[in-house]
This record gives sequence, structure tokens and C-alpha cells, in this order.
Amino acid sequence: MAEEAGAKADPSGAFVEAAVGLGYMTPEQGAEFRSLLDQTGLAGLHAHIAVKKGYLTPDQVRAVQAELVRKGVRPVIGRCEIIAKLGEGGMGTVYKARQTSLDRVVAVKVLAPALARDAKYVGRFECEARLAASLTHPNTVYVHDVGVDEGRHYIVMEFVDGRSLD
Repeated sequence: MAEEAGAKADPSGAFVEAAVGLGYMTPEQGAEFRSLLDQTGLAGLHAHIAVKKGYLTPDQVRAVQAELVRKGVRPVIGRCEIIAKLGEGGMGTVYKARQTSLDRVVAVKVLAPALARDAKYVGRFECEARLAASLTHPNTVYVHDVGVDEGRHYIVMEFVDGRSLD
């Protein structure tokens, strides 16, 4: 998603519009869902909430997200446009992204929504970011940024192309 005049695009609005356009939600359900997101302040977690509240199935969410990508609309976390999901683990998900402010490819680790509600896990996540940022070694990735965007805790790191260490 492009940023216009410093304002962030509305990913939840584009998501709902695509879901309605694909026939997965009626316009009334779309309006109800947007109202729910506005009331809870969890707009950045729209895909997760759509499934949890029964508005969409996981397959429908994937179809909506694919439609958005087809239209050139990419999800945004902080100032990073998400390109692809790289992996998922117990603490969260890691994405390949483009950091728009510096026009470079990065990795973005996002804390799982369920854990983001627990101060203990948020503390561990932030501690991980601080510790990783304090390291400077050719065999470690560099941490570029850490933050919270619409309820999503994230770490922006150097992207290293290659296969998984698993």
C-alpha cells in the first residue's frame, strides 16, 4: 500500500471492501465488521478477528488477501509493506517486507495476537529486540526497528536470503 501525504492507507477498509466484493460478506456484514474493529481498536488484526468472530473462514481470508495482492494492495506493518510470509512459530510470524522509508527488503517478526494481550510475552518480545539490537556480528541479523502498529508488536530485521536453518 502506498502512503499518501504521510497518512497510512486503511488496510481494514480495503480488506472489508474485498471481502464484500468477493461475496464473502454482505455490505451490511461489512459495515458491522468495520464497526466492531473501530470499537475494539484492533483494526490491524482484521484478518484474525474476521475468522475468530465467524465473519470469514481461513480459506476466505486467504482468498481476500490474494485478491488484495492481485490489486497491488499490500498489508502494512509500521512503515513496511508485507511481501510474503516466511514462517510461523510459537511466538509469531515472520514476513519478508519492503521498508518504505529506506526502500530496502527486510524481515518483520510480528508477535502472535494471542500473546500480544499478555504483558509477560510483550516484555519478552521487546527484550528479544533490545538484545538482538545490541549484537554486532557477521553471523547475526541486525535489528533496524521495533514498535507497535494497530496493536501488532513487531521487530524489523535485516533480511537474509537463503534457506531456513531448520
